[in-house]
Amino acid sequence: MSEPVLLNQLSHHTGCGLLLDLNNVFVSCSNMKTDPYAYLANLDWSQVAEIHLAGHTLKKLPQGHIRIDTHNKPVCDEVWAIVNNYRDTLAQIPCLIEWDADIPSLDVLLAEATKADQHLGLAYA
Repeated sequence: MSEPVLLNQLSHHTGCGLLLDLNNVFVSCSNMKTDPYAYLANLDWSQVAEIHLAGHTLKKLPQGHIRIDTHNKPVCDEVWAIVNNYRDTLAQIPCLIEWDADIPSLDVLLAEATKADQHLGLAYA
């Protein structure tokens, strides 16, 4: 059973909504060499209660690069592309920027939140 199918089943059987971290999906799929869009296509979006957006660290190893879900950087372009692809769905779900380490100034955090609003089509006049 794939992870999205497991999450769907778990959510349906427990009634618990899902917190979907799009950076985590991107990082895991990148490291496993799978498609994050295929992952998300198999997810029951009606069960998603909240979206998290975050950054990650790219680490070079002798066998190649690996992404680590550190939540200590701005959201990367690939995750913004996922947001853009699912804009209509995501605009209906609470979404927040998750930044857990190396926390920058408030101005940087607010700029990232504004960027999220723009990608979601929620920019305010």
